[in-house]
Amino acid sequence: MRHLPSLDLIFELTRDHYEVIGKWADSLDNKAISIFSVGALLIGVITAIETPTLMCTWQAVLFILAVVSFITTSIFAWKAFRVRGYIATLNPDVLFKEYATRNVSCAKYYLVEYAAKNYKYNKAILEKKAKHVHISMIFVGIEIIALVIWVVSL
Repeated sequence: MRHLPSLDLIFELTRDHYEVIGKWADSLDNKAISIFSVGALLIGVITAIETPTLMCTWQAVLFILAVVSFITTSIFAWKAFRVRGYIATLNPDVLFKEYATRNVSCAKYYLVEYAAKNYKYNKAILEKKAKHVHISMIFVGIEIIALVIWVVSL
């Protein structure tokens, strides 16, 4: 194996990548849970306090919009929260079998190569997760606005 002067630096940054991926995934999971909780709490509390009587059609439209927004929020929050196949660790089995007897540089090279292959995969999963969180935030906002207008109009 040829000498790579920056291998140590690249290895450290690569190792940090898995930690960053984990923190990003946890952050998105927490946001998805929070958004769902707000949506569920609002629709539940407001309908418990004020039972919907849908006499006026524009009030009915507001309440139905809030319910549909809550359902949409729930779907996208669930899609953001559900477990996906992140590649969040290095393969210890391969490390032990293939690299335990080799020199440190060779093992570091493998780890950097392994992480590079998985970077795009992990990033794509997390960007999709972030998109679902963003969409659920939009719909919980619509739900809030519709419920506030509905309650004020009663």
